[in-house]
Amino acid sequence: MDKRIEKTLVKIRIGLLSLVADKDIADISVAELSRAAGIDRKTFYLHYKTVDDALEELCDYTVQEVTAGFTGELVSDIKSLYDYLNNADESLYQLISGEKSGEFRARFLHVVFTSEAFSRYYTGSDHCLIEGYLYSILYIYEKCRLSGRQVDTSELAQMAASLIEHGLKK
Repeated sequence: MDKRIEKTLVKIRIGLLSLVADKDIADISVAELSRAAGIDRKTFYLHYKTVDDALEELCDYTVQEVTAGFTGELVSDIKSLYDYLNNADESLYQLISGEKSGEFRARFLHVVFTSEAFSRYYTGSDHCLIEGYLYSILYIYEKCRLSGRQVDTSELAQMAASLIEHGLKK
């Protein structure tokens, strides 16, 4: 990809995250996002049709970042997901956790959990059952984070992997 295009897309992602920190996604206009990104509306429309399109691309980009850290070992990959969440910008975490957009959360989780990198753990298993386990993994993390406790991602990853492995054997 051309470096200028990549630079523009990064500006749009950053602008979108800065706006999400203070506003509801439905209230963000293309003009407002363009200003926040430091680009004009024509440039925005070269890449996206709507703010929702930009949000969808942000989700896909985030999924790529998460799955790029996967190694092929279940505990390690779950820990990688937890570590990503632990280090995520607060606005991005609000999107992933569903605080700002349930649609972003649903898309993010679905794409991560059905990605080639993650789906190898449950080939041949009931997809809905696995997705339920994986939502549980995120729920465990969110409850720890909301309690204000330090999140030990290694311990959480072990527990989550055990949940998946034992659940699949039954």
